[in-house]
Amino acid sequence: QATVDAAPELPQVLQELDAWLVAHNVLDDFALATDGWDLRHFLDSETTRKNIFKKSYLNAWCDLTRSFDKQRAMTSKRRLKPPPHIRARRTNMGKMLRFYKLSFKGRPHSGIDDARNLAIIACALLKENA
Repeated sequence: QATVDAAPELPQVLQELDAWLVAHNVLDDFALATDGWDLRHFLDSETTRKNIFKKSYLNAWCDLTRSFDKQRAMTSKRRLKPPPHIRARRTNMGKMLRFYKLSFKGRPHSGIDDARNLAIIACALLKENA
């Protein structure tokens, strides 16, 4: 909880992100990555609730679970969809890490640790597609 309490507020984080993107000249050549709908759901609701301006680049991202599932669909010889009476389990970070024989590093649900593990998954996906 101390980490959360000491963290900067959302407006400051968004300003720092924007400044970093500009300083590194990548504002027009980058993609945010997530493992689901976090950015759409949480960021939208938080910026709306707090009446914070959200830059347009925060409206697009790479959903690594979808990329992972698409990659599996292209390389799998098995049936891609389960029969209608069986509910498919959503791909998550744990499933992707297990597929690549990796283990989670850090504390689950810690933003920075989740981000680092997503970066590892993104690298594995890129390496697989190379």
